Amino acid sequence: DTGAQAALSDGAYFFSGGLGGLGLLTARLLVEGGAQKLVLSSRSDRVVAGSESDWVWLAECGTNVRRVRSDASDDGSVRATLCALCGDGLRLSGIFHAAHALADALLANQHALNFRATYGPKVHGAAALHAASWHAPLRWFNVFSSSAGLVGSPGQAPHSAANSWLDGIV
Repeated sequence: DTGAQAALSDGAYFFSGGLGGLGLLTARLLVEGGAQKLVLSSRSDRVVAGSESDWVWLAECGTNVRRVRSDASDDGSVRATLCALCGDGLRLSGIFHAAHALADALLANQHALNFRATYGPKVHGAAALHAASWHAPLRWFNVFSSSAGLVGSPGQAPHSAANSWLDGIV
C-alpha cells in the first residue's frame, strides 16, 4: 500500500536495543515497508551474536541507517541522544523500545542487584524514552514486552517483574 509506505518514509525511527534480534528484525520490517531513516542505539554499539546477517542487510539496503551508543537505563544518555538527533534535523516519527537485560537465578538466589540490572534497560529505559519524547508528534511508541510478565519464566523473576511494569505503562 503506497499510503503506508508514504507514512513510513516521513520521519525517523529510533530503536533502543536496536542492535539485538528484535530491534534489527523490526528495523528490517520497517525498511521493507518504506521507512527511510533509522537510528539504532545500544549500550555497546555491537551487533548481538546471531544477528549479524540482519545488520548486514540493513547496512547495505540503501536506507539511512545510523548507529549510536546510548544506554537506555540512563536518563541523561537517553535525553542527550534524542536531543542530538533532533539537533541534527531528524524528526522522530516512532520509537521502538527493545532494550533489556537478564539476571537469571532461582528465586531463592535473586537479590536486589538482579532486579536493578533487569529494570534498568527495560523499565527505566521506557520511562526515559517516554519523558524525552513527550513533545514529539510520534506515530508510534512501541515497547517489546514478554508473556513472562503474565505467566512468569523459571529463574527469571526480575524479567517477569520488569515486563509486568512495562505492560502497565503501556
